[in-house]
Amino acid sequence: MVLLGDDVTGIGVVDDIAIPFIYAGATTVFLYQNKDLIAKQAREVANLLKRAAGPQGFMYTLTVNVPGTYLDVRGMPVTMKAGDVWKFGETTSSSRYSQSELNAMIPGGVTMIPTFFGNQVEIKVAEKAAIYGYFFQNGSLPPGNRIFR
Repeated sequence: MVLLGDDVTGIGVVDDIAIPFIYAGATTVFLYQNKDLIAKQAREVANLLKRAAGPQGFMYTLTVNVPGTYLDVRGMPVTMKAGDVWKFGETTSSSRYSQSELNAMIPGGVTMIPTFFGNQVEIKVAEKAAIYGYFFQNGSLPPGNRIFR
């Protein structure tokens, strides 16, 4: 509706037509620039899907409790807001981290939020999707993830 609203004046009619082409062009550039990483993700998921299902577990997200600047796992400073993603992970153990470990991970601690439940293969695929998705959106891994896992 917003895009059509400016059409009453005749200004903006061209942008309505151009928008799908702009999105298509941006998507093409994104895919070209990230083709190797996208192919790597696809190979990794395909290899995971060949495995036996494994035990039940969950994928989790660790989020920052207190805003501040912290050193990521690579030793680089990163400024974060409360609720920002620190790390994605998966576990088949309900006691992956103790509360004291979560509190000590960074100053102010992190909160563990279960985000996907399934068998071991399913949670590993979900974790991989979350990490790659974070990278494609932000241009870097989450501060608490060392590798694309």
